[in-house]
Formats: sequence, structure tokens, C-alpha cells
Amino acid sequence: MDFSLDINMIKPGMKPLVNIFTSAGSFLAPAGRPLTEQGIKILKNNNITEIPVELTEEEKNIYQYDYNIIPTINPSLITNTVNALRTITGSTIEDQTASMIVEYSKKIVDIITKNDDFLYRLTDYKGNADPYEHSVRTAIYAVALAKKINNKLAKSNKPDSQIEQEKLKLMDVAIAALLHDIGRLCSIDRIRFGINDYIHVNGTGKFPGMTDEKISIITDKYDAEYIPYYSLNMIKDNKTSELTSEMRLMVLLSGENNEDGPLKAQQTFRFNGSKNRLVVGAKIINICSHFDKFLMENVKEEVSLDKAYYQFLDLFAKQYFEKEYLDDFIDTIPLYPKGTKVLLQGTVNSYAVVDETYVNQLDYSRPKLVTISNQILDLREIRDTVIKQVVGDEVKMHELILKTKENEAKKLS
Repeated sequence: MDFSLDINMIKPGMKPLVNIFTSAGSFLAPAGRPLTEQGIKILKNNNITEIPVELTEEEKNIYQYDYNIIPTINPSLITNTVNALRTITGSTIEDQTASMIVEYSKKIVDIITKNDDFLYRLTDYKGNADPYEHSVRTAIYAVALAKKINNKLAKSNKPDSQIEQEKLKLMDVAIAALLHDIGRLCSIDRIRFGINDYIHVNGTGKFPGMTDEKISIITDKYDAEYIPYYSLNMIKDNKTSELTSEMRLMVLLSGENNEDGPLKAQQTFRFNGSKNRLVVGAKIINICSHFDKFLMENVKEEVSLDKAYYQFLDLFAKQYFEKEYLDDFIDTIPLYPKGTKVLLQGTVNSYAVVDETYVNQLDYSRPKLVTISNQILDLREIRDTVIKQVVGDEVKMHELILKTKENEAKKLS
């Protein structure tokens, strides 16, 4: 089996399976020739994010946790999507930038649609509060959750015509999630002053419930409460066909919650109590955005996810989010999703990867795992072993495995 490794996992001596070129077509490294430290540095400097390489049997055993057992979203897709979002620097999104965002939205939708398991590893957020990566994570979560809701809708007894009407458009969800937070750029004066004075929604004129005076105030001075308003203004004049009017409204409504927020008039005015799919899509984005921000704020270096996750689910109990989405959220984005790398403590002390999760409330924190020695553990049955901490991404996992082997070798010497 061929393995494409993250560039940070490439070590001197590894041999590329193919010739490596820059995005412009310039030659960088030949297939079959061992890479040097300088050669790896050149690849990184040319924004090469991963390459297929030859591996020894021992290396294959180490890397199998990311490429055999666990389907995951390619790290380069996340990097490229973040880079596309970083090109948004003005008061309106340029056509080329919009096209890139659409391109990567299609890739996110495609990879999640083709896999039954939720794909994104919830182990990359330690200390990673980058706002652009937050938007990408939100999009991945939201598309996975929307897929779950669509699948459930398809199995319902509703007429086909109603199912088709309520079915969420995954592309709209992906794009809206990627763009839901771009209004934060309006904290930069030149971008905020460049937005239009009025929101035109389906030709109805000004934003319902917002006076000309208030519009003037929030364009003169940044107000974080009105991020969805700013976001909509930054995308509403773009002519890219995939930036549909439904998707734009989804961006606006994704800033809603159950309190009387600044956009409450918009939801009350048009959609209160509605099952309109753009409202459902907006609520999904809102849930997933809060989830990611909540974990970013609460998960520390060596703290289990349990406490932060339970506290987030408590927001459903307090009706901050509609309870009807709770089971779908837990089923789609469990405490330890398949692929999460963890350190076990108890009768079994080992690094392991989650192979199966359970929705039952008693089993949130007790998944089935595979250890680095290929031992199968079901924590529902083994009560004297617990997850001590989440390890991190595959680079960190690899380093820990090697460190464990080095320590074992020292004990034997």
C-alpha cells in the first residue's frame, strides 16, 4: 500500500514514490532517491504539504492508524481551504476567491458524502484558535451533521416532494459555514467602511428591524454582535453562481441563537417556527461553530475532552440550541470520534486509536479502541482502563510512538 505522508512526518532517507513538482510545474525531487534534510526543507518552502513515500514494514505498522483503520480528511485540503479564506482582504469577496472557496467546499462535501464515518479528527484543536481554521472545522462538522439529517429525512414517511423540499443542500451548508465568520474582518476599518449601507434580501429592501441610524453606527464602529450582518454585506454582491441567495441568508441566520439577539427581527420577520431548509442549515452552522469555539476555549494541553464536551451538551439542555438536533449531533460528532488518538491509563497503559464510538449516554467516554500493538479494547467492558488524554494529530502520535520505543530500548540496555 502507498502512503502519502504529511510533510512534517517526512524524515531524511525516505524515498518519494513519484517525482515531486511545484504547483507551477517546476521539478523539486525525483522518485526513488532518498530525501535529505535540505531537500525536505526545499519541499516545505515550496508549500508541498504531503508526498507519497516508500515505507518499511515497521513504518507501515506505525502509520496504519491514519491510513488503514481511519479515513480522514487530507491535511492539505484543510491547509488549502484556510489559504483560500485568507485571500479575503476587502469589503467584498473577489470572484477568484469565491471560486476557490467553492472548489474546496465541493471537496469537503465529496469526501464526507463518500464515507459513513465522520472524518475530521477532533484532535487538532489544542492551542489552534486560528479563525480561518475555525471556519474550516465548522464547515466539516456542519456538512457531516447535515448529511446525517438528510439521511434521517430520507427514511421518514414524508412524501417524496416534501423530502426534496426539506433536504439540505450540502454545498450551501459548506460554503455558508466557511463564510459565516468573515464579518470579523470588519474590525479592520478599511473593510468595514467599504460595506454597503443596506442589506437587500430578495429585493425587499433594508434589513428588517434595523434603522438607518443603527446601520450608520455599526459601520462607523465595529460591533461584534453584528458579525452576520457584516458577513452578508461582504458576499451579497458577488456574482459567483454557487453563492446562492439561500446560502447568503444561511450566513445571516447562522448568527442567531434563542436569545433576543440583534438579528432576531430577521428570523421573526420571515422564518419563525419554519422548517425551511436554509433555517435548519443556519442552525446547524450555529451549533457547529459554537462547538468548535467552546472546545478551543476549554480544552487545555493535557485535559480530557469529557468535561468540555459535557458542558457543551448542557447548552442543549438549557435550550440554547433546539433539542431536536441533540441526538444527531452526538451520533455525528461523538466525544471521541473514530480516529481520535489517545493515551490510556489503568490496566492497559498504551497509545491507541478509537475504532468505534457509542451514542448511549453511559458510553460517551468508553469507545472501542485499537492499541499500537493491535490489541482490541472495548472500554465498556474494561472498566479499570480510562482515556487519560487526547494525543493530537498523526505527527504527534508518531513522535510519541517513537519515544515509547526509545524508552523501552533504554530499559533493556
